[in-house]
Amino acid sequence: MSLTPLNSFNKVHNAVAKVSCGQRHAAIVTQARQLFTMGSNRQGQLGVGVSVDSSRTLTQCSFPMLVDSLSQSQVVDVACGKDHTLAIVTTTPFKSQTKYSVYSWGSNASGQLGLHTMKVNVSIPNEVMFGKEDVEIGRISAGHSHSLFLDSMKGVTYGAGSNTHG
Repeated sequence: MSLTPLNSFNKVHNAVAKVSCGQRHAAIVTQARQLFTMGSNRQGQLGVGVSVDSSRTLTQCSFPMLVDSLSQSQVVDVACGKDHTLAIVTTTPFKSQTKYSVYSWGSNASGQLGLHTMKVNVSIPNEVMFGKEDVEIGRISAGHSHSLFLDSMKGVTYGAGSNTHG
């Protein structure tokens, strides 16, 4: 078996800065800080919505698709769980201050998205809110049905989702 480069993707979108893989999907961050996803979308884990048009549902994509709802932000990190995806993005509302936000989407069957919703599947990125605390999430990790968020300023880790195996 040989590996095949995504030549057409690389030519159009420059170099890849980061990749992450879930069970049936993958995410690619380019050096231009754009996020692309591909693979299964059965739980909304691609973050591109679920409808192709009014009559068709997107359940699978074999080529990288831009996560359009995050295209006005710069994606600095991505993590794929089994059927969910996390991303750290930055927008700069003021030139002197950079604000980092965490977004999540996909399967929320165990609450792994860290969202204040009971929806089982979320098909577009939603911002994760950490309550009234002032947090600066610098690292993210996604597992089978859980997620971890590290506050890089305080050294505090937040968790969401299943705690079945610790």
